Amino acid sequence: MSAIWKWLSLKKNQTTLSFIGAGVVVVVAAVWKAFFSHAEPPMSASAPNGIAIVGSTVNNPVVNNNHAVREINGLYQGDNKVGVASPGPSIDDAKNVIAFGAATFESYPNPAQPIEYQNLMLQCDVSFLKNLSHTVGSISIGDFKCTIVGHGGNASVP
Repeated sequence: MSAIWKWLSLKKNQTTLSFIGAGVVVVVAAVWKAFFSHAEPPMSASAPNGIAIVGSTVNNPVVNNNHAVREINGLYQGDNKVGVASPGPSIDDAKNVIAFGAATFESYPNPAQPIEYQNLMLQCDVSFLKNLSHTVGSISIGDFKCTIVGHGGNASVP
């Protein structure tokens, strides 16, 4: 045991051990960041259909009740992705209107149900898409506008 203490008391060995210890701390921190920092953050709002909003909804993904990550610009009804909106829509809070430069629908959304975009619940006129189920592919619409009927857990459809 005295040999170990003698070896540890040498300044050169202490410096080497400090360097190795610092390296181990850096490696552990990097591994922790890579594997454990992507754990789901706590949910902050929940809509009646089980959709929960995570953090700032402008740049963060939306997580539903079974923890599946949604596309940030996705348009959803429940668990079904019905389309994708162009990034950076303009929102008129005074009129409760959101305007997308474009929206692409891959399936026909139910017009009686709100469309979910990030933390917004939207009522959109999609009746002109009713023949989409009979076509192959998708339909893109320019200057697509919807009425905002709710935020997060406060959604209501008139």
